[in-house]
This record gives sequence, C-alpha cells and structure tokens, in this order.
Amino acid sequence: MSLQQNKEIVRRVLEEFWHNGDERILDELFAPDYINHELSNPEVKGLDAYKQWARGVRAMWSAGVPDWRVTIEDLTAEGDRVAKRWVLRGTHTGELAGAPPTGKPVEMRAMTLYRITDGKVREIHWNYDLYGLLQQVGAIPTPAAAAR
Repeated sequence: MSLQQNKEIVRRVLEEFWHNGDERILDELFAPDYINHELSNPEVKGLDAYKQWARGVRAMWSAGVPDWRVTIEDLTAEGDRVAKRWVLRGTHTGELAGAPPTGKPVEMRAMTLYRITDGKVREIHWNYDLYGLLQQVGAIPTPAAAAR
C-alpha cells in the first residue's frame, strides 16, 4: 500500500471508530495479532483484547468529556509507519479519572505511531500527556497550586 493509503487508514480509524464508535472498522483494518503499546499499561495483544481496551477508553472519554473530539495536527508516513500528532479537546462535564465534573474545557496532546502492513494495522504505540490532563480536571495539583 502507498503512504497515502496508510495515512487514510489512520484517518478512518479515528473517524469511524474513535469518533463514531463503529467497531466494524477494527475488523476491517486491524490484524488479528495486533499489539497495542501504551506507556502506562501493559501491552494489549490481539484484536479482541484491543477492542475491549478501546471500548473502555471510549466509554471513559464519553462519560467524562461527552463532546470530546480529536484533531490531527500532523500526519506523517514513511515505510510501514504513520506518525500522528493530535489533540483531544472537549468539556469536562462528567467524572473523569475519579475527578468530579468541572465544566471547564480540557485538552490532551498526544502522539501515536502506527505500523501498517498489507493494509492492516499491526501495532500502535501511544504517548499522551495524561499528567497535564489530570491537572486540568483537578485530579492532581498543578505546580503553582502545589507551591501555595
């Protein structure tokens, strides 16, 4: 597949699954032996395990930030890799990470690296600013608040 086709796969996963909740796209575009790498959690291996993980992530965001949306800021492809720099934005109107709703806007910046071969997502590495998000919702103090 071309670099453009691999980038389109990443866009489709964002729109069709993450934004719209259509799991059929995962069956179409992910390899059965897919591996998910996340800094704060153990590897998730296999498509069925990934679906379970991803459902939980979508449910968490939908409960805490019902209007959440992801905007792709950069999408770069080389070889079998697609790098996505993105930001999630929304309004914290429900419980999120144990923090009660603040009614304030939140933003989480992140980068994700996809490995795609033969039209299938084989692996994703996630890196996101969870610390900054937790500060925004009051789950942990900001450096300024901690200094007071």
